[in-house]
Amino acid sequence: MKHYWIIALGCALIVLTGLLVSIRMRVKKRSDLFLLSAADLKSKHILVVDDNPISRKLLVSYLKTKFSNVDQARTEHQAIEKLKTLSEQKEHLESGLERVMLYQKQLSYLKKNYGNVIENIQVELEQQQYQTAFETVKEIKSIADQMGAQSLYDATRLFETALNERKTGRIDQGFTRFSDAFKGLVL
Repeated sequence: MKHYWIIALGCALIVLTGLLVSIRMRVKKRSDLFLLSAADLKSKHILVVDDNPISRKLLVSYLKTKFSNVDQARTEHQAIEKLKTLSEQKEHLESGLERVMLYQKQLSYLKKNYGNVIENIQVELEQQQYQTAFETVKEIKSIADQMGAQSLYDATRLFETALNERKTGRIDQGFTRFSDAFKGLVL
């Protein structure tokens, strides 16, 4: 009777690049265990699938001496579940990465287009150009909301309300809070 193992080298590699590397190995004795040299795959995940617990344990033990991430499955159903889990983790990571990239893009946009906003609003307030300041703050509030920058969003919302009501004391407080939140995020 032949005993075969399907070893997927780099489960993360499978999910991330669509590349599946499989090696079928026949093992007659312990000394027959071998694996092609793959230094570049050392940090990748390896999944060993075999229904024989002794063979699986033997191969996993050997592979753990060569690779840092070795996992095992008794059946093809377990292997598929492990791959589904990796796929879900990959989707979660991609989603997080997209959010980080969008955040960085929006932060860069804020720095580029609103780098002098504090000074500009201060001049507008001194000249009592409340509507102009209100429009600028409204734009920044929208960007802060998209970014999920809660402290800046809250500060701009309060400042926007104060500007709309034209209450000098609240405008000064709102400007200070807005200024601190903006500097904390952008600078």
